[in-house]
Amino acid sequence: MDVHDTAGLIRQHLIDPYTCVRCGGCKEACPSEAISFVNYTFVIDANRCDGAGACMEPCQTGAIESWRLVAQAYTPEDQSNWQALPEQDAALAEDMPCLSREPARHTPRAPASAARPLVNLHSAAYPLAGTVVLNQRLTPAASMSAIHHIVIEYDDKNFKLLEGQSVGVIPPGLDESGHPYFMRLYSVASARDGEGAIPNRLALTVKRVTEDTEGKPHEGICSNYLCNRQPGDIVQLTGPFGTSFLLPNEQAARLLMVCAGTGIASMRGFIERKRLTAAASPHALMLFCGSRTLADLPYGEALHVLAGHQIDLDLSLSRVPGQPKRYVQHALLDRHAEIAALLNSPAGHVYVCGLRGLETGVTEALRKICERNGLDWAEVHEAMLATGRIHFETY
Repeated sequence: MDVHDTAGLIRQHLIDPYTCVRCGGCKEACPSEAISFVNYTFVIDANRCDGAGACMEPCQTGAIESWRLVAQAYTPEDQSNWQALPEQDAALAEDMPCLSREPARHTPRAPASAARPLVNLHSAAYPLAGTVVLNQRLTPAASMSAIHHIVIEYDDKNFKLLEGQSVGVIPPGLDESGHPYFMRLYSVASARDGEGAIPNRLALTVKRVTEDTEGKPHEGICSNYLCNRQPGDIVQLTGPFGTSFLLPNEQAARLLMVCAGTGIASMRGFIERKRLTAAASPHALMLFCGSRTLADLPYGEALHVLAGHQIDLDLSLSRVPGQPKRYVQHALLDRHAEIAALLNSPAGHVYVCGLRGLETGVTEALRKICERNGLDWAEVHEAMLATGRIHFETY
């Protein structure tokens, strides 16, 4: 239990049900199994919570960054019935007005030179109306993955996005229990300059979900909604979200970007920003991208145009007939000396985005790379975390 004062008050870690998107990343990351899913809401058992902070890293909306000073802990049952966090009892907090704390060891940090992000400008109660101006399928009809590039225009000039941030999309309709659908998060695939350098336009990379993780037919509520939108259609947006998966602004920065599938969205935003500021080069931008086949690779044509003179592109294809399966971790190991030098450099930054399984494979590859090059991965990793130079955004 997270107790912090001599009066026996409890500084309780909670999850904001209003901004939580029910992704489950916090539950999977919690080492003490303090987080559970009750009544379609994630809750934290104060008797199990050890304050380690491992749950912080997967959360993109900031819902996990919530605390209350209380005389008696809220039970999981209490939390499961909340539509919003309870107000802080002013009398209890009178002598401790600030409930913030230093980031936990596991809390992700933005690069020191990153621009300051704006967050939570629009909520589900007060969403931002956006107009679809383009919906383009990126993969051919014969491809196993239907991935769309969707451009949305909006009127709020204060809704400013940085590369690596996310927006929420609220699909219309009600779920099986009769409640409005929760928002779904999508990484922004455009630069802060706006899609096509047009302000107030953002791009999303959306895969139409047609089956569940076991391969059974299942239609993703929001992915199908978005992929079916036509120019002129209105969509409801929330956010922005994300305070750490951000681009360093120093010119000397070198980026190792690793992604698979629609995880390429944030990387495209990084590349676009560097390209628009004339700072793109294969020495500074390494992109290791995984895909089933070349046809399944989003933005494949555009990436090949940039390869060799603006980005260092290394593709790993896992489903090419007659060829062995190749994944991004294999490609990283093949270039271990280059990667080790980047990891060991104060200017080196690592970004990984894609399905959660990607994180395990890439982390193990980085550990082996350090081992082969006389580095201690634990020390390198800790140093990169402390300086905001390594980021995982998996789902």
